[in-house]
Amino acid sequence: DAPGRAKYRQYMQKRVLEIAASDKPGEADERWNKIRRGWCFGSDQFRDRMVESLDGVMKGKRRDSFSGDESARHDTLEAQRLFDQALKKLKLNSSSLAEFKKSDPRKKAIAWAVRKNTSVRNEWIARQVQMGCVSNMSQYVREVETAKDGILCELKEILK
Repeated sequence: DAPGRAKYRQYMQKRVLEIAASDKPGEADERWNKIRRGWCFGSDQFRDRMVESLDGVMKGKRRDSFSGDESARHDTLEAQRLFDQALKKLKLNSSSLAEFKKSDPRKKAIAWAVRKNTSVRNEWIARQVQMGCVSNMSQYVREVETAKDGILCELKEILK
């Protein structure tokens, strides 16, 4: 809100003057480095609200053009949401994934849905979907992406 922005502006002006008067401005304190290197400064609750607001900003844009801890945090939260959504659409639960083969078509489709819409690491996806070796992840995702018919195509349509 407007009073909050005014208070933040005053705080930042005060901090800039403190840093400018310092003999070693780059080493003034750890909080200043977070301000210089990050885009979000505030409490954990505020950071969480800002991360959630990234949904609207990042939608429709290249994921790799965003960097930093906050966008990685956003992608992890989004990946978890997509993972949970995929399980629900396929009428599965995370504990049942352990019963399936590592190359099960349902696991491939879930991995595809998460990989297509986020930039989380393949290790995260393999761990969540319980797919074992990460080295096969790209192949599994590509199989679903290029599927024109069969079970992978059907699963892809369900998860779209």
